[in-house]
Amino acid sequence: MTGIPGIIYPPTLDFDFLIQRPQQLLKALSRLGVTVYFLNRPAYHQGKLSGIEKYNEHLYLFNHYVPSYSVNIKPVLYYSNPTQVESLGPYNPGLIVFDSVDEAVEEFSSWRPYYHRAVASADLVLAASDKLYARARAINPHTLLLPNGCDFGYFKRARYEPLATPADLPDLKRAVIGYIGAVASWCDLELLERLALAFPDCSLLIVGPLYNVRNIPLHPNMHWLGYKVYEELIYYAQYFDVGIIPFKPGAMTEAVNPIKLWEYMALGIPVVSTALPEVWKYREL
Repeated sequence: MTGIPGIIYPPTLDFDFLIQRPQQLLKALSRLGVTVYFLNRPAYHQGKLSGIEKYNEHLYLFNHYVPSYSVNIKPVLYYSNPTQVESLGPYNPGLIVFDSVDEAVEEFSSWRPYYHRAVASADLVLAASDKLYARARAINPHTLLLPNGCDFGYFKRARYEPLATPADLPDLKRAVIGYIGAVASWCDLELLERLALAFPDCSLLIVGPLYNVRNIPLHPNMHWLGYKVYEELIYYAQYFDVGIIPFKPGAMTEAVNPIKLWEYMALGIPVVSTALPEVWKYREL
Protein backbone atom coordinates (compact mmCIF):
# COMPACT_ATOMS: atom_id res chain seq x y z
CA MET A 1 0.00 0.00 0.00
CA THR A 2 2.79 2.46 0.82
CA GLY A 3 4.03 2.20 -2.79
CA ILE A 4 0.99 4.20 -3.94
CA PRO A 5 2.09 7.83 -4.52
CA GLY A 6 -1.25 9.09 -3.29
CA ILE A 7 -4.96 9.03 -4.06
CA ILE A 8 -6.85 12.11 -5.23
CA TYR A 9 -10.63 12.38 -4.99
CA PRO A 10 -11.81 15.35 -7.08
CA PRO A 11 -14.39 17.86 -5.75
CA THR A 12 -17.66 15.93 -5.46
CA LEU A 13 -18.90 15.68 -1.87
CA ASP A 14 -18.79 17.52 1.42
CA PHE A 15 -16.47 15.36 3.52
CA ASP A 16 -18.53 15.94 6.69
CA PHE A 17 -22.06 15.82 5.27
CA LEU A 18 -23.98 12.55 4.87
CA ILE A 19 -20.97 10.25 5.13
CA GLN A 20 -21.04 7.96 2.11
CA ARG A 21 -19.04 5.23 0.43
CA PRO A 22 -16.20 7.47 -0.90
CA GLN A 23 -15.53 9.02 2.51
CA GLN A 24 -15.54 5.62 4.23
CA LEU A 25 -13.30 3.96 1.62
CA LEU A 26 -10.79 6.79 1.64
CA LYS A 27 -10.70 6.96 5.43
CA ALA A 28 -10.01 3.22 5.52
CA LEU A 29 -7.24 3.48 2.93
CA SER A 30 -5.61 6.33 4.83
CA ARG A 31 -5.56 4.15 7.95
CA LEU A 32 -3.59 1.61 5.92
CA GLY A 33 -0.91 4.23 5.33
CA VAL A 34 -1.99 5.49 1.90
CA THR A 35 -1.85 9.25 1.44
CA VAL A 36 -5.27 10.59 0.42
CA TYR A 37 -6.06 14.04 -0.91
CA PHE A 38 -9.80 14.67 -0.62
CA LEU A 39 -10.74 17.75 -2.63
CA ASN A 40 -13.60 18.92 -0.49
CA ARG A 41 -16.85 20.67 -1.38
CA PRO A 42 -17.86 21.99 2.04
CA ALA A 43 -21.51 22.73 1.33
CA TYR A 44 -22.71 22.02 4.86
CA HIS A 45 -20.27 24.56 6.27
CA GLN A 46 -21.44 27.14 3.72
CA GLY A 47 -17.95 27.84 2.45
CA LYS A 48 -16.50 28.67 5.86
CA LEU A 49 -13.65 26.21 5.39
CA SER A 50 -10.65 27.08 3.25
CA GLY A 51 -7.10 25.88 2.74
CA ILE A 52 -5.73 22.50 3.74
CA GLU A 53 -6.87 20.52 6.76
CA LYS A 54 -5.16 17.40 8.09
CA TYR A 55 -7.81 14.85 9.02
CA ASN A 56 -5.36 12.15 10.12
CA GLU A 57 -1.75 11.23 9.49
CA HIS A 58 -2.41 10.31 5.86
CA LEU A 59 -5.65 12.07 4.87
CA TYR A 60 -5.75 15.72 3.84
CA LEU A 61 -8.81 17.83 3.05
CA PHE A 62 -8.33 20.48 0.38
CA ASN A 63 -11.08 23.04 0.92
CA HIS A 64 -11.57 25.13 -2.24
CA TYR A 65 -7.96 24.35 -3.07
CA VAL A 66 -6.31 22.15 -5.71
CA PRO A 67 -2.99 20.45 -4.90
CA SER A 68 0.03 21.07 -7.10
CA TYR A 69 2.82 18.57 -7.61
CA SER A 70 5.61 17.59 -9.97
CA VAL A 71 4.75 16.16 -13.40
CA ASN A 72 6.78 13.12 -12.35
CA ILE A 73 4.17 12.28 -9.71
CA LYS A 74 1.28 10.24 -11.07
CA PRO A 75 -1.33 9.71 -8.34
CA VAL A 76 -4.26 7.35 -8.34
CA LEU A 77 -7.36 9.27 -9.40
CA TYR A 78 -10.46 7.84 -7.70
CA TYR A 79 -13.80 9.38 -8.62
CA SER A 80 -17.51 8.57 -8.39
CA ASN A 81 -19.25 11.23 -10.48
CA PRO A 82 -19.07 10.27 -14.18
CA THR A 83 -19.59 13.88 -15.32
CA GLN A 84 -15.99 14.50 -14.26
CA VAL A 85 -14.57 12.11 -16.85
CA GLU A 86 -13.65 14.98 -19.17
CA SER A 87 -11.69 16.91 -16.54
CA LEU A 88 -9.29 14.29 -15.16
CA GLY A 89 -6.27 15.11 -17.32
CA PRO A 90 -4.87 17.98 -15.21
CA TYR A 91 -4.48 15.60 -12.25
CA ASN A 92 -1.87 13.67 -14.28
CA PRO A 93 -3.16 10.31 -13.01
CA GLY A 94 -1.12 7.16 -13.19
CA LEU A 95 -4.21 5.05 -12.56
CA ILE A 96 -7.89 5.94 -12.87
CA VAL A 97 -10.47 4.21 -10.67
CA PHE A 98 -14.14 4.89 -11.33
CA ASP A 99 -16.56 3.92 -8.58
CA SER A 100 -20.05 3.15 -9.91
CA VAL A 101 -22.20 3.89 -6.89
CA ASP A 102 -25.62 4.65 -8.45
CA GLU A 103 -27.52 4.00 -11.65
CA ALA A 104 -27.45 6.90 -14.13
CA VAL A 105 -31.24 7.30 -14.11
CA GLU A 106 -33.92 9.37 -12.38
CA GLU A 107 -32.14 11.57 -9.79
CA PHE A 108 -28.82 10.80 -11.46
CA SER A 109 -29.96 11.04 -15.09
CA SER A 110 -27.49 13.88 -15.68
CA TRP A 111 -24.76 11.23 -15.46
CA ARG A 112 -26.08 9.29 -18.46
CA PRO A 113 -24.14 11.08 -21.27
CA TYR A 114 -20.86 10.49 -19.39
CA TYR A 115 -21.35 7.03 -17.92
CA HIS A 116 -20.08 4.89 -20.80
CA ARG A 117 -16.92 6.91 -21.24
CA ALA A 118 -16.23 6.93 -17.47
CA VAL A 119 -16.46 3.14 -17.33
CA ALA A 120 -14.62 2.49 -20.60
CA SER A 121 -11.71 4.82 -19.84
CA ALA A 122 -11.03 3.65 -16.28
CA ASP A 123 -8.17 1.34 -15.43
CA LEU A 124 -10.38 -0.16 -12.75
CA VAL A 125 -14.12 0.07 -12.15
CA LEU A 126 -15.72 -0.65 -8.79
CA ALA A 127 -19.44 -1.44 -8.65
CA ALA A 128 -21.60 -1.27 -5.54
CA SER A 129 -24.34 -3.71 -6.63
CA ASP A 130 -24.97 -6.66 -8.94
CA LYS A 131 -26.87 -4.52 -11.44
CA LEU A 132 -24.14 -1.88 -11.56
CA TYR A 133 -21.52 -4.60 -11.87
CA ALA A 134 -23.25 -6.31 -14.80
CA ARG A 135 -23.68 -3.01 -16.65
CA ALA A 136 -20.08 -1.90 -16.15
CA ARG A 137 -18.58 -5.36 -16.76
CA ALA A 138 -20.17 -5.41 -20.20
CA ILE A 139 -18.15 -2.30 -21.05
CA ASN A 140 -14.90 -2.80 -19.13
CA PRO A 141 -13.56 -6.24 -18.13
CA HIS A 142 -11.54 -4.62 -15.34
CA THR A 143 -14.63 -4.29 -13.14
CA LEU A 144 -14.92 -5.55 -9.58
CA LEU A 145 -18.03 -6.01 -7.47
CA LEU A 146 -17.50 -4.14 -4.21
CA PRO A 147 -20.76 -3.95 -2.22
CA ASN A 148 -21.25 -1.32 0.44
CA GLY A 149 -20.60 -1.82 4.12
CA CYS A 150 -20.43 0.33 7.23
CA ASP A 151 -18.23 1.26 10.15
CA PHE A 152 -19.21 -1.74 12.24
CA GLY A 153 -17.13 -0.68 15.24
CA TYR A 154 -18.94 2.65 15.39
CA PHE A 155 -22.51 1.38 15.10
CA LYS A 156 -22.08 -1.57 17.43
CA ARG A 157 -21.38 0.92 20.23
CA ALA A 158 -25.14 1.51 20.36
CA ARG A 159 -25.51 -2.14 21.42
CA TYR A 160 -22.79 -2.42 24.01
CA GLU A 161 -22.08 1.04 25.45
CA PRO A 162 -24.21 3.29 27.65
CA LEU A 163 -24.76 6.38 25.51
CA ALA A 164 -26.12 9.78 26.48
CA THR A 165 -29.65 10.76 25.54
CA PRO A 166 -29.79 13.53 22.91
CA ALA A 167 -31.32 16.75 24.17
CA ASP A 168 -33.83 16.88 21.31
CA LEU A 169 -35.02 13.28 21.59
CA PRO A 170 -38.84 13.35 21.78
CA ASP A 171 -40.94 11.27 24.13
CA LEU A 172 -41.09 7.93 22.38
CA LYS A 173 -43.75 5.28 22.36
CA ARG A 174 -42.47 1.73 22.22
CA ALA A 175 -41.51 0.22 19.92
CA VAL A 176 -39.44 2.63 17.83
CA ILE A 177 -39.40 2.27 14.04
CA GLY A 178 -36.22 4.01 12.93
CA TYR A 179 -34.80 5.43 9.72
CA ILE A 180 -31.33 6.91 9.14
CA GLY A 181 -30.49 8.79 5.95
CA ALA A 182 -31.65 11.43 3.53
CA VAL A 183 -35.39 11.73 3.05
CA ALA A 184 -35.37 12.04 -0.72
CA SER A 185 -37.62 11.51 -3.73
CA TRP A 186 -36.80 7.80 -3.69
CA CYS A 187 -38.35 7.46 -0.23
CA ASP A 188 -41.99 6.36 -0.13
CA LEU A 189 -43.60 9.04 2.04
CA GLU A 190 -47.04 7.49 1.61
CA LEU A 191 -45.69 4.23 2.97
CA LEU A 192 -44.24 6.06 5.98
CA GLU A 193 -47.63 7.62 6.65
CA ARG A 194 -49.32 4.20 6.39
CA LEU A 195 -46.84 2.88 8.95
CA ALA A 196 -47.63 5.72 11.34
CA LEU A 197 -51.36 5.06 11.01
CA ALA A 198 -51.07 1.28 11.18
CA PHE A 199 -48.91 1.37 14.32
CA PRO A 200 -50.27 4.24 16.45
CA ASP A 201 -48.68 2.78 19.59
CA CYS A 202 -45.21 2.94 18.01
CA SER A 203 -42.96 5.89 17.20
CA LEU A 204 -41.39 6.60 13.83
CA LEU A 205 -38.01 8.24 14.44
CA ILE A 206 -36.62 9.68 11.20
CA VAL A 207 -33.05 10.95 11.37
CA GLY A 208 -31.87 12.72 8.24
CA PRO A 209 -32.29 15.85 6.13
CA LEU A 210 -35.11 16.50 3.68
CA TYR A 211 -33.67 16.37 0.17
CA ASN A 212 -35.80 17.43 -2.82
CA VAL A 213 -39.06 16.55 -1.02
CA ARG A 214 -41.75 18.55 0.72
CA ASN A 215 -45.20 18.01 2.19
CA ILE A 216 -44.01 15.31 4.54
CA PRO A 217 -46.73 13.48 6.49
CA LEU A 218 -47.23 14.76 10.01
CA HIS A 219 -48.72 12.60 12.75
CA PRO A 220 -48.24 12.62 16.53
CA ASN A 221 -46.10 9.47 16.43
CA MET A 222 -43.87 10.68 13.56
CA HIS A 223 -40.71 12.51 14.61
CA TRP A 224 -38.69 14.23 11.85
CA LEU A 225 -35.40 15.12 13.54
CA GLY A 226 -33.59 16.41 10.48
CA TYR A 227 -29.89 16.26 9.73
CA LYS A 228 -27.49 15.01 12.40
CA VAL A 229 -23.73 14.83 12.03
CA TYR A 230 -22.37 11.32 11.59
CA GLU A 231 -20.82 11.25 15.05
CA GLU A 232 -24.26 11.74 16.63
CA LEU A 233 -26.18 9.04 14.74
CA ILE A 234 -25.71 6.23 17.24
CA TYR A 235 -27.10 8.38 20.05
CA TYR A 236 -30.44 8.30 18.25
CA ALA A 237 -30.12 4.84 16.72
CA GLN A 238 -29.67 3.29 20.17
CA TYR A 239 -33.46 3.69 20.58
CA PHE A 240 -34.36 1.87 17.35
CA ASP A 241 -36.20 -1.43 17.73
CA VAL A 242 -36.34 -1.95 13.97
CA GLY A 243 -34.67 -0.21 11.04
CA ILE A 244 -36.61 0.48 7.85
CA ILE A 245 -35.63 1.08 4.22
CA PRO A 246 -38.80 2.55 2.66
CA PHE A 247 -37.48 3.07 -0.88
CA LYS A 248 -39.81 3.20 -3.86
CA PRO A 249 -39.24 0.44 -6.44
CA GLY A 250 -37.67 1.90 -9.56
CA ALA A 251 -34.73 1.83 -11.95
CA MET A 252 -32.50 3.73 -9.55
CA THR A 253 -33.31 1.84 -6.36
CA GLU A 254 -33.02 -1.53 -8.14
CA ALA A 255 -29.29 -0.84 -8.30
CA VAL A 256 -28.91 0.51 -4.76
CA ASN A 257 -26.96 -1.39 -2.14
CA PRO A 258 -28.23 0.66 0.82
CA ILE A 259 -25.58 1.51 3.38
CA LYS A 260 -28.29 1.74 6.04
CA LEU A 261 -28.88 -2.01 5.65
CA TRP A 262 -25.40 -2.63 7.04
CA GLU A 263 -25.70 0.08 9.68
CA TYR A 264 -28.94 -1.42 11.00
CA MET A 265 -27.41 -4.90 11.09
CA ALA A 266 -24.40 -3.53 12.97
CA LEU A 267 -26.88 -2.10 15.47
CA GLY A 268 -28.17 -5.64 15.93
CA ILE A 269 -31.78 -4.82 15.06
CA PRO A 270 -34.22 -6.35 12.56
CA VAL A 271 -34.45 -4.71 9.15
CA VAL A 272 -37.67 -4.23 7.20
CA SER A 273 -37.35 -3.06 3.61
CA THR A 274 -39.29 -2.71 0.43
CA ALA A 275 -38.39 -5.37 -2.14
CA LEU A 276 -35.00 -4.08 -3.23
CA PRO A 277 -32.87 -6.68 -5.06
CA GLU A 278 -29.74 -5.84 -3.06
CA VAL A 279 -31.60 -6.28 0.23
CA TRP A 280 -33.41 -9.43 -0.86
CA LYS A 281 -30.01 -11.08 -1.42
CA TYR A 282 -29.40 -10.95 2.32
CA ARG A 283 -32.84 -12.08 3.48
CA GLU A 284 -31.27 -15.07 5.29
CA LEU A 285 -29.66 -12.54 7.66
